[in-house]
Amino acid sequence: DKTGTLTLNRLTIATVWLPGQGRVDLTTTAAVPGDDLAPDALRELATVGALCNEASLGEGEAAVGDTVDLAFLAFAETLGLRREELIRSEPVASAIAYEPENRFGATFTYRGDRIRISVKGALETVLAMCDGEAAPAQDSAEQLAGEGHRVLAVAEGWAGTGAALDRSALQGLTLIGLVGLIDPLRPEARRAVRQAQDAGVRICM
Repeated sequence: DKTGTLTLNRLTIATVWLPGQGRVDLTTTAAVPGDDLAPDALRELATVGALCNEASLGEGEAAVGDTVDLAFLAFAETLGLRREELIRSEPVASAIAYEPENRFGATFTYRGDRIRISVKGALETVLAMCDGEAAPAQDSAEQLAGEGHRVLAVAEGWAGTGAALDRSALQGLTLIGLVGLIDPLRPEARRAVRQAQDAGVRICM
């Protein structure tokens, strides 16, 4: 199997986990463990994921950027949030671009007399920047990964306008939540695999 052959090669945020509240399955209308999860928490996660972002969905043009960043922008738009509008109200002061060896990206935006710090990346990397109990997030991440999700963590913090806008500021953050991403199957994939099996072909993925 090759990505984009049986799948759409379009990452999608399918599941969200929120500390102290639980899991939200975005592919159904039902939330787990109930339907009383605070929408404000989802909007906060979506806002941070859109601010810490290097992609663009474009205005009548093709989307440009990393597939993870595009998935975060698409998720934000389902909640009525567009990055262009967010950064008009919170101008970008600085950013740390995502690099595979760092395993995180960060954006610093002006919010009145404070600076919002928005971070997303690998769970272990982001958790090391956060205060609070790590075990619930680690357990939830293992469950999501076991179900085939690609798991990323989202965190937020605040600093004064005189703070250093670099990696030294990435401490004492608050974990906003986890996202589980999937690459959806192509609609025709199931039928194609079944036809191959019926023809005696052994399928390996």
